[in-house]
Amino acid sequence: MKIMVVDDELPALNELANRIQSLIPDGEIHRFLLPREALEQFAELSPDLVFLDIEMPGMKGLELVERMQSVSGNDAEYVFVTAYKHYALDAFDLFAVDYLLKPATTERLQKTINRFKKIARSSESETNTVSICMFGNIEVIGPHGTITWKTKKIAELFAYLLLQRSVSLDSIIEDLFPESTRERGAWYVHTCLYQLRKSLKNVQMDRHVTIAYRNQKYELIINGVETDYERFLCAESPEERIQFYQKGLCEEFDGYWLIPYQRTVTDLYIISLRRAIQSARQQGEEELAHFYQKKIAQIEEEDV
Repeated sequence: MKIMVVDDELPALNELANRIQSLIPDGEIHRFLLPREALEQFAELSPDLVFLDIEMPGMKGLELVERMQSVSGNDAEYVFVTAYKHYALDAFDLFAVDYLLKPATTERLQKTINRFKKIARSSESETNTVSICMFGNIEVIGPHGTITWKTKKIAELFAYLLLQRSVSLDSIIEDLFPESTRERGAWYVHTCLYQLRKSLKNVQMDRHVTIAYRNQKYELIINGVETDYERFLCAESPEERIQFYQKGLCEEFDGYWLIPYQRTVTDLYIISLRRAIQSARQQGEEELAHFYQKKIAQIEEEDV
């Protein structure tokens, strides 16, 4: 087992690394005082487990994890270590394996390692179904099941990245966390990105959806799966497009950033309905034309 330990305080770093080594004698332990050095060697080392302090100068633990997760082929689990209980509770609520309060006892550390081993052993039966649905409530189904969103904001961030595809940190903060300071907003973004990547990984969707950080922007890259939103836009006939629109686009969210996308979808849907009405009447299917006309009336009522 390969383990990275990152802490800017040398005594704390050595104490934790030595305790881990005593519990995992055959473990390969790598120690780092500087977060940037840990990040630079992360891909080469490809660790199974990373212990890291939350509060570090230059790069905080959350940002370090977010950048580590953007490395291709990353399968590491993370444990946050802190002297502050409120940070620990935030980490436990938002992140996967565990948190540790300094100084960590051997018994507490053993529980963390056991939890990691249980996660590493666990596996679910794999299916071939993968899909991303954006109409109505956003739903992601991977080979290992459907994502259960830990918070609504994480689901909204995923929808945001799906539609934007490439966006800066400042834009994310402005659109999703408009009432936060930049520092607090960055914290929210990093925590949500961490949990989003974990959620994708848990259902084995990380092979289809990756989030990279390039040229000061976050990029969502999709491989081998198409959203219902994309199929709606590329539909070859009005009838096909109408079938996709059973509910509004991401209707569970109410952010201002979403309005232009929802308006585009609604406009295309109404155009398709009108064309379908014309086609139905040309074929003498007046009842079908009336059905489509009622759909338009419903949308116009909702817009009033």
